[in-house]
Amino acid sequence: MRKNFQFFVLHLFFAGWISSLSAQSSEHQIKSAIEFESKKMYVNADREYTQAITADPYNDTLYLKRGAVRIKMKRYEEAIEDFQNYLKINPMQAVGYLYLGKAKSMLLDYRNALKDLDQAVRLEPENADLYFFRGVVKMKMENSDGAISDFGQAIQNREEFIAAYLLRARAHAEKEQVLAAIADYSQVIKLDMNQTEAWYNRAALYYQLNYLDDACRDWKIASIQGKKEALKWINQLCQ
Repeated sequence: MRKNFQFFVLHLFFAGWISSLSAQSSEHQIKSAIEFESKKMYVNADREYTQAITADPYNDTLYLKRGAVRIKMKRYEEAIEDFQNYLKINPMQAVGYLYLGKAKSMLLDYRNALKDLDQAVRLEPENADLYFFRGVVKMKMENSDGAISDFGQAIQNREEFIAAYLLRARAHAEKEQVLAAIADYSQVIKLDMNQTEAWYNRAALYYQLNYLDDACRDWKIASIQGKKEALKWINQLCQ
């Protein structure tokens, strides 16, 4: 009986010791992976995350991080597998569905990407980034109305979301909703006067409405900010 107890104690000791070593090894590899990723050395980062996963296979964050690196490496199928493994461990996290949707969209699998993003939005309905990326996917599916709605929700959740205003303006312009597009570009300029594309694109819309003075003013500002194409329109139309 005493020998059995001693064996049990030794078993617990060695199990704890091995677990501690694995955790330390995993932590070292995670730090190395993050450093490699910051230097855009993605192959090295992938290797370190893979070793960390071997040491700690139930750490959901490791699958998420490795999957994100694999998207940067354009290894989309493997990234999808990582995000699916993340969601098996942690199925109620919107970020997993967001990254899964991103990876599928890179493979042009927009319909399934949209399903993942729908689930992400259901889990975190206040997250502006989820609506934004879902809007991006809807634009790629040529669903301008759906994209406009999602960009609008993203802006409602984050009032100074410049990227959402820019893409909503483009979606409005594609539907020939010129005044709405101008309003969005104007809001971008109000938030950041150095948004050159907003000046340049708003100029084109003003010209479309025959507001030549306004168009020329915007083209001149875009030109000053380095937009070479604006100079062509200034020379042709603003003399």
